[in-house]
Amino acid sequence: MISREQRGYLYQLVQAWGAAKATREPRLSKAAAYAACWTLLKAKYRIARYEDLPAAKYADCIAFVRQSYQALTGEALNLPEQGTLDLGDA
Repeated sequence: MISREQRGYLYQLVQAWGAAKATREPRLSKAAAYAACWTLLKAKYRIARYEDLPAAKYADCIAFVRQSYQALTGEALNLPEQGTLDLGDA
């Protein structure tokens, strides 16, 4: 399974993809655009929840989302991956 940080990053990427889809396909509600992106991702990787993505498929999944975004928008999706934050609460 992917880590919590990986889940968070994947979520951010899919949200950006969904927002772009909603902008470019006004016939879709925002909710429907986001749902369509999640449905494509889950179908491609044959998972019920994105949290179930095998760690070995993470890099491929990130590439899939970026390619899908670029195919839709013609622009690269460059969201920096967030590292763990050291909040000094150890």
